[in-house]
Amino acid sequence: PPAMRPPLLLLMALLPAARAHLLRGVRTASYSESTGYQFYKLASAAYCGDAALANWSCAPCVASNLTASELQIFHDRKTDARGFVAMLDGSVVLSFEGTETLTNWIDDLKFAKTDRNMSCAGCKVHSGFYDCWKGLDAPMVEHVRALREAHPAAPVYVTGHSLGAAIAVIAAYILQYDLGVPIAGVYTYGGPRVGNRAFASYYSSQSETHVTWRHTHHRDPVPHLPLEDMGFAHVANEVYYPQTCGPACAEYTVCDGSGEDESCADQFHTIAVDFSIHDHLHYFDETVGENACADGFAEPLVEA
Repeated sequence: PPAMRPPLLLLMALLPAARAHLLRGVRTASYSESTGYQFYKLASAAYCGDAALANWSCAPCVASNLTASELQIFHDRKTDARGFVAMLDGSVVLSFEGTETLTNWIDDLKFAKTDRNMSCAGCKVHSGFYDCWKGLDAPMVEHVRALREAHPAAPVYVTGHSLGAAIAVIAAYILQYDLGVPIAGVYTYGGPRVGNRAFASYYSSQSETHVTWRHTHHRDPVPHLPLEDMGFAHVANEVYYPQTCGPACAEYTVCDGSGEDESCADQFHTIAVDFSIHDHLHYFDETVGENACADGFAEPLVEA
C-alpha cells in the first residue's frame, strides 16, 4: 500500500471503576463492553502527536484514566507505520496507528493478495500489513521484553484501529507463537481481513492462549476487505455494533466465532452495498482522527 499515516483519531471517557477491567483476566469467552471501550481509547491514543503521547496528555490518554510509564513511540519512515509501547497501570500495551490515506488504502485492499508466509502450516498474510510490523518489530519487541523482565507479572495487550488493527493481529501472532511472549488479549476496531483461511483458522483456534475481540460497526467498509473471494478470512471473535449504538448502550452482538458471521458485519458483504466511511471513523459513537484527539471525549461508559 502507499505511505501509511493517520487521519483517524478518537475520543471518549471512562469511569474510574472500569479501570480495573484493563487488568482483569480476559482469557474467557465473555465480552466486556467497558474493556472494549477502554482499549478503544488506547487505540485512539496511537494517532496522537509525539509530544502529547509521550506526556500522556492527549485527549484519549487522559480519558483512559490510566497512568503511563516507560512509554516509547516507534515510527518506521519506509512504511510510515507507527505505534507505541507503554506500561499502563501494571499492563504492557502495544498500540498501533491507522492510516491517513484512507480512501487510497481502501482501494488498494480491493486488489490485495497474501504473499508473506507465517510459521503455521499454509499460513499467509497480506504483505503490506506484514511489512508495517517488520518496520517496527525489532525495537518494539526489545522494549516489550525489557518491560516484561522488569515487570514479570504484567500481562501484555495489543490494540489498534483500521490499519493498526491489522498490524496488531500480526504482532500478537508473532509475539505469542514465534517469540514466546504471552499475549493476554487483543482488541481491534474496524480492521480488515489480515490473512488467508489457514492463518485465520490457526489464529482463532488458539483462544486458550489469548482472546481477540474484533470490533465492527454497521457498514464500515474496511472489515469487508480484502475480499473472501481472494482467499482472505477474518479471525475470531467479532463484536458487531449496529448503526446508532452509543457507548452506553448494550445493542451489540457477540458473533458466532467463525469470523464471518453473516448476521453481523458480513450481512453487508456485497461491495456494492452503500458502505459508510463514517462508520469506519466512529466506534462507540466517538470520532477517530486528529480533531478528535484534541477535542475530548463524550460521557463515560456505564456498563449495566
